[in-house]
Amino acid sequence: MSSYPTDRKNSGYFARFTKALFASNAVSETGKDAFLLVLYVASIEDRTHYNKPAKLWRSQLMEATAISSPKAILAARSKAIELGLLHYCEGSRTSQPIYWTLVPSWLELHMRRVPNRNVKTSTRSKLEHETEHETEHETERLQEPSTQYPNKGASLSVSPLKAKTTKPQWTMPEGVDPTHWQDWLTHRKAKRASNTRSAWSRIEREAVKAGLAIPAVVQICAERPWIGFEASWVASSVPLSSSDYKPFVPSATEDPIKPKRRSV
Repeated sequence: MSSYPTDRKNSGYFARFTKALFASNAVSETGKDAFLLVLYVASIEDRTHYNKPAKLWRSQLMEATAISSPKAILAARSKAIELGLLHYCEGSRTSQPIYWTLVPSWLELHMRRVPNRNVKTSTRSKLEHETEHETEHETERLQEPSTQYPNKGASLSVSPLKAKTTKPQWTMPEGVDPTHWQDWLTHRKAKRASNTRSAWSRIEREAVKAGLAIPAVVQICAERPWIGFEASWVASSVPLSSSDYKPFVPSATEDPIKPKRRSV
């Protein structure tokens, strides 16, 4: 073969050639030096995209394959040519020798042909075309920006938040002691009682039933402590004015916890 082969482009030749060498255990026949020489020539062909054969000086081969002597290079080249793995054209002082790899019959059995990727006439079925189209469409859909999990830098229109509803609060009535008022509200909050308008209206009605003013009711609820108020909870003799209402204070001689014994 005196002309360089033209059927190696876009055929995965280097990968197939290398795998075939290992699959056929060619190194046992060629030896390490010839094996490396053939692989290096094949790599140079692949680097030039199989447009031309490899042109290499003997010193380049020795450096690339780590073969130390010209005699060993000549022996490796002769062995590769003998096994039909290498084509060689002698050079001159001014022109480099020409090399390219060959595929002998015993190696061709291990070469797996890869279809040409640049074939214009496609032999794929209609189903394969439809599957490829659906895959491309799905890929485009997945690449669209997600509104469920947006990127940090993405700017999305955010709907205005609803106004936060605040819990209803009572206004301290006139004449109520601020300490009594605050203590009572703190106790109601601890018991999770809502300060609604309906609850306050009930307290006002019960205060009228008991004949008590609102300041007196607040003082009683703060001292007991009660979260609410019922007229039936207090005696009808409690005065109307909060200033007249005083909590029970035992004398110094009386035990506020232990009740007195009745005399029989």
